[in-house]
Amino acid sequence: MLLATLLLALPLANDVHLDEVHGFRIEVPDGWTRTERELGEEFTLSLLPPGSIGELGVSVTVLALEKGATVEALLELARAKVEEGGEAFSEYEEWETEIAGRSAPGVRALFRAPAGEFRIVQSYLVEGGHGWLLQRHAPVDDWEERARELEAVAATFAFAEITDEGLAERRIDRLVARCGSEVEWADDWEDASERAREEGRLVLVVASLLSGFSIADNPRTALFTDEDVIELVGERFVPLWYERDMTGAFVDAYGLSPTAFGQALVLATPDGEVVLQTREAMSVEVAYPFLREGLARHPEAPGRSVPAGLAPLERARRMVARGELEPALELLDGRGSAGAHRLRARILRLLRRGPGALEALAAAREAGDPDEAGRLVEEADLLIRGGFVDEAARALDRVLAEHAGTEEAARAALTRGLVELIEGDPGSAKRRWRELALERPESRWAWQAAAALRSTVLDLGVRPDLGWPDEAVIADLLAFPDPAPLPPERDAEAARIALEWLLAAQRPDGSWLCPTELSTVPEMGPDPFVDAICALGLRALLRHGEEEAAGRALEFLLASIARREQTPPMVFYMDYMTWSDAMMLGALADGLEAGLADEERLGRAASALVADLAGRQVRDGGWSYYVTNDLGGAGVPAQTISFTTAGAILGLVRAREVGFPVPDAVLDTAVSALERMRDEDGVFAYFLYRDADEVTRVTAAPGAVGRGPACELALLRAGRSAPDRLLGALELFLEHAPLYSAEQGKVVMHAGPHGQGCHYLLFDYAHAALAQSALPADRRIRARILELVLDCRQADGSFLDTPILGHPYGTAMALIALDALAEEEVE
Repeated sequence: MLLATLLLALPLANDVHLDEVHGFRIEVPDGWTRTERELGEEFTLSLLPPGSIGELGVSVTVLALEKGATVEALLELARAKVEEGGEAFSEYEEWETEIAGRSAPGVRALFRAPAGEFRIVQSYLVEGGHGWLLQRHAPVDDWEERARELEAVAATFAFAEITDEGLAERRIDRLVARCGSEVEWADDWEDASERAREEGRLVLVVASLLSGFSIADNPRTALFTDEDVIELVGERFVPLWYERDMTGAFVDAYGLSPTAFGQALVLATPDGEVVLQTREAMSVEVAYPFLREGLARHPEAPGRSVPAGLAPLERARRMVARGELEPALELLDGRGSAGAHRLRARILRLLRRGPGALEALAAAREAGDPDEAGRLVEEADLLIRGGFVDEAARALDRVLAEHAGTEEAARAALTRGLVELIEGDPGSAKRRWRELALERPESRWAWQAAAALRSTVLDLGVRPDLGWPDEAVIADLLAFPDPAPLPPERDAEAARIALEWLLAAQRPDGSWLCPTELSTVPEMGPDPFVDAICALGLRALLRHGEEEAAGRALEFLLASIARREQTPPMVFYMDYMTWSDAMMLGALADGLEAGLADEERLGRAASALVADLAGRQVRDGGWSYYVTNDLGGAGVPAQTISFTTAGAILGLVRAREVGFPVPDAVLDTAVSALERMRDEDGVFAYFLYRDADEVTRVTAAPGAVGRGPACELALLRAGRSAPDRLLGALELFLEHAPLYSAEQGKVVMHAGPHGQGCHYLLFDYAHAALAQSALPADRRIRARILELVLDCRQADGSFLDTPILGHPYGTAMALIALDALAEEEVE
């Protein structure tokens, strides 16, 4: 009791977090951020002090327990986790304290992770059939200093009454937890491998690794509520939900470390060999053809067989269930029954042939189809895809009026809510979905309504675009890595073919495709990734003498900069405008130097970019892209990120070189911040927090040296570094380069053993190439960088480091790198 009294005497104050859904309260100190995360029946509230990105904080986790379970069940879970973790855990002990006026047993241990060693303290309670886990954690070196503060926050935890509204919300949460339950998930890799081998299937590994971010949506609530995906997976795959601590042949083959981040679908053989992967674990439009492509490449995995002797229509249905759409369509040719027309409509919808699918549904009606309600809902879905929202609303309202109480009406209510979102009426959508969830809890459509109510994107104020996605974007997302490296002596040939590819891929408006366009809508403003890729494409074209095509790219950029004034790009968790501004600023400078447009016109656009950069700059520092981990909460503490700041400095220095005005205050403070992030070994830290000299080294040197050439090059061009430092950064990077190149082609980010990521390989390679061109010629360094770049070459002549960013980005970066590597004649 004395300890609890002392802890409560510490100054906390400010805010009380009251959760009437889960039934608890806890005090949140001033300046701390909070993040909520719900996964199935598990809920976690994370409280982070200023400056923490997750390595330091307090969390409250609510777990569903079996009826009659005691706190001993939580202790057993902890013991099992420690035993499974092996040498990662040390100094394990069980202890007891007082929380919420009662005895709270728990555990204390040290945990060694790639980011460092952490002290973890947990206390356990059981209340209302749920388990409660209160965790305090911090890096070992910080524990003594921060322990009292963390314990003081945990000591404010208390149980609270769950209100009627809270009970209703909990019922909705339980429905969300049922999403994804219609597929038979494997328990672990061993179970998945055994089932796949016995049943002649591929394993479908589903990764949703977004820890630290409050994002309610996940593949269970999106992809695995889709009837077509559920049916195909049930016929041909063994689904496995990947957890961070999972082991097995697949994990070893892919290379997944505890730092892995992102979402992905990965197909693997029973032996763990990776067959195919995509980052689009939420989009049915990508995932369904992705699954079919995997099956086409591996006919040795037939899955459930089709019985002999079936009637043609039933056989066609089974073929559709197996994803064999084209043969099923051929089998239906000439058949005019209502059932045949309905099945034909489904196939055409899955092939994204909307008009044909609508014609087939009309034919089914003419053929006497008795399922009017089901047909109307299918028509409404197709009409929404085609942009005929009013017609879709009328069809759905008819089902709701004439078929109340049926499953078709439940589905219509779910879809009608989507129409209301499109129409800009989220309030009506929420009311409709809430009613559906609470009144029809056994309906699968009610589960989806509950998931929609919990969706993170629901309150963004953006009207969703539910039309057919751009076929070119889908095609790029389904253009899987097909490496075709060339030896260094064929670099000129590689550059020539890549240039031809980039010219052919340029769109009529002067831009290039980016995979992010799958999920952007016009009211979100210009896509910063599209702008950045266009800027890189422009710079690559100019380096290789293609001024006409570069001029088209410049016109696109100038128009996009002008559009920002009317529709500023929306910023959510991450702000990529700094990246976009910096790349475009460099492109404008190159365009001015090449005489692509007059100085006055380019100067106005450059001033807008410089002003935008200045507005996003952290006071006394540089730039970041990390804004918040919770769209409904406060932003994270202002911080400088080293490589983001390096990119901005390079853009500003280049702008100043051609005469664009750049305020000293903007550039000088950024350069100073970047200097403070370099340690005595020449390794640049990830974060620097505002108004402090403190840096956060999220990754060890092997995972940090990739950003070294870009950061040191930025300082050199700003007059605050020296050639020997730049050479040292290159040497350090090349020493650890094999760990970076091992990430090539992946779609899971930061999967390397020290957090190395697939998504910045060509950024690192290109800046390494630019860095070596700023130094005296060195045959060894040039050859090694050239090898890394050429390893990213694809069979069609394009370049790709990761499908996340796409082929145009990779090709533009590679062309910039190849030009830099060809600049100097090496004796």
